[in-house]
Amino acid sequence: MLIHPTPVPYMAYTIAIANEKGGVGKTTTVVNLGAALAERQHRVLAVDLDPHSGLTISLRADGPCRDVGDWLLTPKRDASDVVLTTGIKGFDLIPSGHQLTSIEGRVSRLINGRTLLRDRLNGSYAHYDFILLDCGPSLGLLTLNALVAARGVLIPLQSDYLAMRGVGLLLDTIRAVQAQLNPALCVLGFLAAMHDRRTRHSREVLEEMRRLFGDQVFSTVIGYTVRLKETPLAGEPILAYDPRSDIAGAYRALAQEVEQRAIQHG
Repeated sequence: MLIHPTPVPYMAYTIAIANEKGGVGKTTTVVNLGAALAERQHRVLAVDLDPHSGLTISLRADGPCRDVGDWLLTPKRDASDVVLTTGIKGFDLIPSGHQLTSIEGRVSRLINGRTLLRDRLNGSYAHYDFILLDCGPSLGLLTLNALVAARGVLIPLQSDYLAMRGVGLLLDTIRAVQAQLNPALCVLGFLAAMHDRRTRHSREVLEEMRRLFGDQVFSTVIGYTVRLKETPLAGEPILAYDPRSDIAGAYRALAQEVEQRAIQHG
């Protein structure tokens, strides 16, 4: 049965998937949320802002060899030079590349160094419904650019006490961006990811997360499974690799929640 997309305001609705801690599921979220949104007939663009290129590797996109660093630093570079198609219908990618390891120094010297990504995205990608920005594990200039360009921030949190405690600096940064550069920015939601329901610790951390952040925590919980670790090697999201699994179902539910929150925010 064809799933008709729910209209989303302010096309494209741009979401930064951010957390300064590594290993909490940012890239996995982008891959599978993007695939779930595309499955719901949305047009999705992902931008890999992580020098480790995990998103680019996971999606195995084919196309021109230009990358996000070249695109950011070349104002006349056309979108067709950098946007790659993936194996998922309706899901495109601007890939990461070697330039990202040294780009922040060059960007910092530009007059529009903090708004560069927003400037490059503004108006040129309106035919997408969602733009997902995969941020690296830091609060450097590229992540700042993502927050300035985004309308919502999705924060994956591993069900681990220390991982949850470390989110304070990101929230401080979001508040500073709201005050100075992007008043429309909101926390779209906190996502409990890599959650092991079998352990008491994970259950207690999830309860604490909901106590602290209330309805900002997505109802959807992404469980822990080795199948998710296998998907980058297969070059597929879990929705294609194991479409009937509980995890695939969870990402479909997350896509619906993201749709509704984007509409409410709009």
